[in-house]
Amino acid sequence: MKVKLTSELTEKLTDSGLAPHQLASDFGIWHADPTGPYAYYFGKDALNRGSSVLRHVHMIPHKDEKAVEKWDYLYDNDRQCTSDRYLFYVDGEKYGHLLIAIIDNPKGHKIWEPTPSNRKMLAAWESIASDFLYFGKSV
Repeated sequence: MKVKLTSELTEKLTDSGLAPHQLASDFGIWHADPTGPYAYYFGKDALNRGSSVLRHVHMIPHKDEKAVEKWDYLYDNDRQCTSDRYLFYVDGEKYGHLLIAIIDNPKGHKIWEPTPSNRKMLAAWESIASDFLYFGKSV
């Protein structure tokens, strides 16, 4: 299945020295087989609260040794890995997947705080997800 990235996420990854195509490839492999070789890098996957299309998956934390130790413990004990690093995406069914944004630790869980800026951001991502799911439109 095709995996696309928003231009904003592509730019963020590129600016950070990361390869957007590598994230797309890794995500595609993981999504096709969530218990396979990339299960270590992607953890708990869930539909966003109050959403019918926008999802997020926890990703292995980085730049935080204690968070990685916790992740490793959960993974080694066959438990759902959670972190404060999220990848927001939509499963566009016939259009593939669209990776929308990454929130890096330690800010992940703060996105659920009901601040005006968080609500605006989540609403924008929900709109992007909906446009991709129903029309195949990506930004």
